[in-house]
This record gives sequence, structure tokens and C-alpha cells, in this order.
Amino acid sequence: MRQVLFILHILTFITVLTLCGCAKKVESDYFPLETGNSWVYDTRVDGVEKPFKWEVRINKIDRTGDHEAFVLETFVDDSKESLIKEYYGRTNEGYVVYKRVYPREEVVNTPPVLMLKMPVQPGMQWSWKGKILDAPGETSFEAEKRETVNAMNRDFDCIKVDIKTSLPTGEKIHSVRWFADHIGLVKEDSTVTKGSKSKSMHGLLREYTLGEKSRGTQQ
Repeated sequence: MRQVLFILHILTFITVLTLCGCAKKVESDYFPLETGNSWVYDTRVDGVEKPFKWEVRINKIDRTGDHEAFVLETFVDDSKESLIKEYYGRTNEGYVVYKRVYPREEVVNTPPVLMLKMPVQPGMQWSWKGKILDAPGETSFEAEKRETVNAMNRDFDCIKVDIKTSLPTGEKIHSVRWFADHIGLVKEDSTVTKGSKSKSMHGLLREYTLGEKSRGTQQ
């Protein structure tokens, strides 16, 4: 479990769960977020025999500095305490993450990371450079193409986003994520590399709740 928590701790630096921090309705919403929404994933980490449940919940809206943000909490299996709290909002450019709060530290992104440019279309590219824990970091994003992903015994029409991140701790992360309009993150494959060592994580949507409605379960 300690190994699993380490991988999740690293991967949260490039979480691309997107959310809308404004009241007006948008035509496309690759994570239609409001308090009460949640997503559950069946997740595997290379070298760890037993898969685990990775759940993301939006429990509240809070302020961080001058910004109002949705707070996303990540839970592993049936843990009562969240692994991380992430503060997201929406600007004119798209969805941004302001900060992440761990049990023992708070990480503020300077400037906020543009996690998903909107309206997103295949072929779009963007990047972020700034400071994480007062050290330089950078991330490149590319919305590659539309692709069908099978989860929950159905096909989702997704946009595939390729993400490459360099962290001040020396890790490099390559993630591929598939987002469905008005659903959110459906699938993720991520690899963390440091020196000659690497570890990969694979997640697939099992169920999700939007508003008061729960949608399906992966069999």
C-alpha cells in the first residue's frame, strides 16, 4: 500500500480532472462538475498484484487566495481520509488547478496550471512552466485525437490527451488520458520515471455520479 500511495502522490501533480468554476452553461464540458459529483476507477499499478479503487469526490466549494474553487478529494479503497485535496477553477482559457493540499503539506502552483484548454479540439497544444514547492517544473499537453474507449460495458466517445511533466523532485511523468464530454475522465495510463526506474498506473472508469444520479458499474 505504501508503494501505491507513493505513485498516487506523484501522479496528482498532473491530475487533469477538469471542472467548471462558473455558473454559466458551456456547450462542451469534459468534466461536468458540481458538489456531490464523484467518479470511481478500477486501478492497477505495475508490480502490485491487487487492484484498488480510486475515487474522486467533489465535496465542497472553498476559497484559495482570491479564487473560488471546487475541492476534489481523492480516496483509495475504503479509506476515510482523503489522500489529497485539489482546488480547481475555470478561467477564460480553460480549467486550472490552484493548489493541492496533502496531509502534511500544501503545494501552490505559481502560476495556476492550465490543465485543460477549452474548447478542446484534436490537434491543440499548450504548456505550463512555473514553480512547484518553490522549484521549477513544466508540463506539455496535446489533445491528440478522438478515440472510443470501452468502460462500464459501453463505448465512450473520448478525446485523447497526452501529457508530459517534469517535477522538481526529478520524476518525469508521461500520462495519456481519455475524456468524454459531459462525463469526465474515462481512462488513464500513466508512467512515472526517475533515473532508470519506472512505474506505471492504469485506471478505468467503474461508475460515476452526476448530481443525484449514479451511472452504472463496470462488470
